[in-house]
Amino acid sequence: GYRMEPAKTQHFALVALLRESTFETYYNIFKEKNALPNILTSEASTVENYFNQNAIAGPFCVLDIGHTTTKAYFFYNSRLIVTHVGYIGGKDINEMIAQTYKIDPDEAIFYKHQNAFLLTTTQFDEVDQAQKDFATAMDRTLSPLISDFARWKIGFKVNYGLSLQHIFITGGTSNIKNIANYLTEKWDTKVVLLETFDKVEGEKIDLNPKNKSKYALANMMATGMKRKNRFINLLSGRFAQASGAEIPLHSFAFLGVRVAAVAAVLLISLLAERFFIERDVKFVNTKLNTVMKNDVLAISGRLRRSLATNPKPILDSLSKRQRGIRQEISTMQSAIEIKGLQPLVTISQLAASTEVTLVEFKTSDIGEITAVFTAEAAAELNNLKAQLERSALSDVVIEINQKQLQLKLTAMDK
Repeated sequence: GYRMEPAKTQHFALVALLRESTFETYYNIFKEKNALPNILTSEASTVENYFNQNAIAGPFCVLDIGHTTTKAYFFYNSRLIVTHVGYIGGKDINEMIAQTYKIDPDEAIFYKHQNAFLLTTTQFDEVDQAQKDFATAMDRTLSPLISDFARWKIGFKVNYGLSLQHIFITGGTSNIKNIANYLTEKWDTKVVLLETFDKVEGEKIDLNPKNKSKYALANMMATGMKRKNRFINLLSGRFAQASGAEIPLHSFAFLGVRVAAVAAVLLISLLAERFFIERDVKFVNTKLNTVMKNDVLAISGRLRRSLATNPKPILDSLSKRQRGIRQEISTMQSAIEIKGLQPLVTISQLAASTEVTLVEFKTSDIGEITAVFTAEAAAELNNLKAQLERSALSDVVIEINQKQLQLKLTAMDK
């Protein structure tokens, strides 16, 4: 089973893998007892869901010290980052006690539950030799776990750049006396017991304080089912019929409230849209009726009456007129452009027989021409002056600047 969450630049996935043959055997046990659950999930998913619902900021670890294994769940801002499994647990302590003191396994288990303890370095010098020997044996038994966790902690910092701020311990073996102080010294990080029963009404159940750690995982799953959860459900594929047998009541309520909210929003949106559309249609119809009565458009009464049912003939008639008007405008613009070039052509032809250069030319809408010429010699300017005075231009005014060898012409084009 898996759950994938998209993010801005990456995806986060929580995956639970197990052999199908192993799972099928486990599944059949429930099936034979007619006790198929709705959700069958993993320990990692249970712990991850609990801290999603009970968020803790920063990097921290949950260490579940069980009977045969120890599982470490490393979190950052309540998002599960990585998990590890070590194979040291309460069973190893039972075997150590039985072998060291030559007692039966059952007696060793009882002794562990009642008398086992761990000592810090400072405490070691404050006890008698028998207690020192027991503490030394306990330290030797847990040393592989101490080394494993130290390696996991370093890997967490190297791979993710995060330094643990807290370690929360749980599981049956976490009830050993002084274990929190012992682990705090070994790993140089604050270690405390994980409290998951703080919101459970303990007076209504017979709960031994030591059982809080032993049944913490079961309590995490139970409290997780009270709200919308993120459990990975292993009942998928051909096993999915078990999870579909019943939908929890909170899921119906969760979905029902949201469906009702979405439906209400859609209904309000549709009613608002209808109101604005009808208002706009009414405005457009009023505007069209006013425009249709304009004498400039010269629309017949028959076409006006067909506006509401068949407006296309009116549109075609107006479009045809618009094309005609645009053609007339285009023709007039072409004529204006041609007329505007004529004075320039006239001036250029008059200057063609002389060695002068036209450096400035202006013409106005009323036909007034202004032109400026330059030359290498004054004689060329005099020749041009003679040409201009004999031309068809009227109101000719010529000014010659002998110093700058420039001729300025002002005239009217007939």
